[in-house]
Amino acid sequence: MVAVNPSFVVGPILSASTTSTALIVLALLRSDLPRYPNTTVGFVHVGDAVLAHMLAMEEPRASGRLICSCHVAMHWSEVVASLRERYPEYLITDECGTQKGDDRAHKMDTTKIRGLGFPPFLSVQQMFDDGVKSFVDKGLLPPTADA
Repeated sequence: MVAVNPSFVVGPILSASTTSTALIVLALLRSDLPRYPNTTVGFVHVGDAVLAHMLAMEEPRASGRLICSCHVAMHWSEVVASLRERYPEYLITDECGTQKGDDRAHKMDTTKIRGLGFPPFLSVQQMFDDGVKSFVDKGLLPPTADA
């Protein structure tokens, strides 16, 4: 038996109906959240999550738990700072939530999935860039200056 454990999935969406993780990102970009989450999480591109599930089904050596995430977890403050810099046209809050979550720095051990031949994970920047483009393409966000 094999289980793929993706972290916080980010990237392009297939329809205007979004996932719960995409809704959080979209709410930040639309200024619908007065505060960003006060927690540290791992992120994974939706395309990497798909590839991991395919690998789990097709690779005979796959077994147990496969962590599917960029190896370094980030606090939402880092994500928000990056989004504010890359997308200044969106008025993203700079206020951190007061409800404290897990903010310990940690790494995701992807040794097992990489040992099965999984390619390097896409960067966090690529995940969010692809997500923003997708939101714009679906009419969920106004176009950016670069669009």
